[in-house]
Amino acid sequence: MSTLVRRVGFMVVAAAVMIWMIGCAPPTRHLGSYRESFAMTRQLTEGIILSGKTDVDRYAASPYNTDVPSVRERKRSQFQADLDVRLAALDAIDGYNGALVALATGADPNEVAGALRTLTGSLTKMIPRLATMAGPAGAAIGLASDVISAVEEGIRARKFTMAVKEGQRIMPLLFDVLGEDVQGLTAARRAILTQEYVDAMARLTTQTALAATLLDRYADGPLVKKRYADINAIRAGMEVTPPPDPYATTSPPSTGMLEALEHSPGEKGWEAGSAEDVYLKGLLAGARESAAGVAAVRAKFDALTRLQAAYQSQLEGTRDAFSALAVAVENPTIDLTAATDRMARGARDFRQAYLAFQEAK
Repeated sequence: MSTLVRRVGFMVVAAAVMIWMIGCAPPTRHLGSYRESFAMTRQLTEGIILSGKTDVDRYAASPYNTDVPSVRERKRSQFQADLDVRLAALDAIDGYNGALVALATGADPNEVAGALRTLTGSLTKMIPRLATMAGPAGAAIGLASDVISAVEEGIRARKFTMAVKEGQRIMPLLFDVLGEDVQGLTAARRAILTQEYVDAMARLTTQTALAATLLDRYADGPLVKKRYADINAIRAGMEVTPPPDPYATTSPPSTGMLEALEHSPGEKGWEAGSAEDVYLKGLLAGARESAAGVAAVRAKFDALTRLQAAYQSQLEGTRDAFSALAVAVENPTIDLTAATDRMARGARDFRQAYLAFQEAK
């Protein structure tokens, strides 16, 4: 999501610079389409960040978390604060883009000023937290203060073009700040899902192993063979380890599928309806429930992966749309319909994947 915001911001900046330099009228109809698609993408990105905040709290309180309480709380507080910075950065970028498009389309100057104040207000919120963050966030402190002063001066002087240009200076660093949280946004969710998967798989393997051990006390026969077939049908196709993150740089190796169990016949004859038969049926019913639990957790992983894939697709569509927009600012005869339509479709696909992700939670 952070990369998407970066790409969108860079292309809109490029378009605006061309407007200022060559004085061509921008394709306002397509800028309107951009704003609608970007607004949806911004809303979904915010939703993902907020989901990340919820997941951090859940994992901090989870019995799966092996950290001592003091470490849990320290990590939770730090990550929540860092995500608050990302939300403020997203607000700042939204404000800047609003000012940029309003200026490009000749909107009411008060609309430009209002959007610029969203930018400066968000930057003001960010500064106290930036000091505690490493990397690009820490580097943004001085620049953020300078930009706030310059933009406010431009607003007071009613020099909105100058104010927007001053705001442009902070954009690359804001995109970098957003980029810092991409892996972390899903880390808590994946940690919770991983433990849910491990627990469900442990129940499944224990229940089927107990069933097999019980059957191994009895001689081979049609009913025993059927019960063994039931056990292996439950275990079939079950991966021992949870699915890896396809976007992670490294992932733990898979340990493969659950193996089929083989009967080691005993001497006793199996009797249908006996106490052992009733007990075995209970074990198999529990194992089927555990298998359903494993499948449900895998579906959650799949929904998360589909969301990431939808985002990647939307990223490409947005990049293409704004590459075309930058060219069209210089040459207004270029038709942007295909590019902006693809961006709009991508935003809708992103929304569908996000809703599926929320439903699978």
